[in-house]
Amino acid sequence: MSDFWIEDGETMLFIGDSITDCGRRGGDAPFGSGYVRFFTELATAEYPERNIRFINKGIGGNRVTN
Repeated sequence: MSDFWIEDGETMLFIGDSITDCGRRGGDAPFGSGYVRFFTELATAEYPERNIRFINKGIGGNRVTN
């Protein structure tokens, strides 16, 4: 991951449906228990010196038309 494309101070927003939501409002808040949590934990572990803000706005059941 030497060419990680998220720079220091940037924000990464995750939007989507239940795959993205994955329980983000329950006991696994604020990232859920799916790929968003996996990605944020991996990125934070690999690049602890970068101040990256992660936001999960996934909503289970939402579709493109919503």
